[in-house]
Amino acid sequence: MIELINLSDYVDSLAMFQHNRNNIACFLQEHDLDGIEMMFCDDRADPQITSGLIRGCHLRFWPNWIDFWQGNSLELKKEFKTGQAVNQYYGGLTPAVLIENYRNNIRIAIDAGAEYLVFHVSQTRSAETFTWQFSYSDEQVIDATIELVNMFADDIPNHVALLFENLWWPGLTLLRPALVEKLLCGINHNNTGIMLDTGHLMNTNPQLNSQEDGVRYILHTLANLGELSRRVQGIHLHYSLSGSFVNSHRYKQLPELSFEAIMQHIMNIDQHLPFSERCAQLIIDKVQPNYLVHEFVANSLAQWSRCLGIQKQALLLKE
Repeated sequence: MIELINLSDYVDSLAMFQHNRNNIACFLQEHDLDGIEMMFCDDRADPQITSGLIRGCHLRFWPNWIDFWQGNSLELKKEFKTGQAVNQYYGGLTPAVLIENYRNNIRIAIDAGAEYLVFHVSQTRSAETFTWQFSYSDEQVIDATIELVNMFADDIPNHVALLFENLWWPGLTLLRPALVEKLLCGINHNNTGIMLDTGHLMNTNPQLNSQEDGVRYILHTLANLGELSRRVQGIHLHYSLSGSFVNSHRYKQLPELSFEAIMQHIMNIDQHLPFSERCAQLIIDKVQPNYLVHEFVANSLAQWSRCLGIQKQALLLKE
């Protein structure tokens, strides 16, 4: 099992390491980690900072992408107000730019040595993150994902796995095995699988009250997948118990939808907390993943180290 941490090339993320490859390598060695799952955020990324350290790459993600992909100009105007804002968000004004964005992202990832790629399968408009009244069904998101991904699937070498990550918004929630099978069978790449995000899965059930509840729920979901659970190649490991927040923040009267407000709201739902209970090991035992990514949102190396220490202790891993 290969143990990794998540990292992006956002300025704040790399600033923690002073934009220095040696500092990143020392951090990995200190915590007995094998490398990085990287997210390159644009086509001007410089992979040299993380050269030789990358094992996987998380592809870029636009939470609201189907309106743009399908040319729904009415909804795009509601969401973005101006064409300039649309251009700034997607990097262009036509759906073809999404394909080009992913091709560039894949090229950078492969050049950086990625053994696998991660693709988010979900869709939500900004207001829907607050109201939970969604415009697209799971089926519609799966169908659109198959259509989009197959436009650039040939750019992915056969030896590189394409892993689809679950979220709690419409799309791949892992709660409906038939849709998981439809997605995996519909992609024109012979090396596909699932990246199980444990916190995202817990976010689909606001009734969970403890880490043990969450682990039971995850194991039940995997059992319900049957043979499809064997397609889980990696785990984004963290937990989220935000049910009380979700139940008390289903808005009818929307707050001001600034970028900061939306991000804070999402992070209140998706907590990215380190497992501290030994029951988390049951998930690892069940899945036996190729890749285990300790996925946290940290503001400092000290905070990141604390999260790693807590979760590794819970898993009885060396720390």
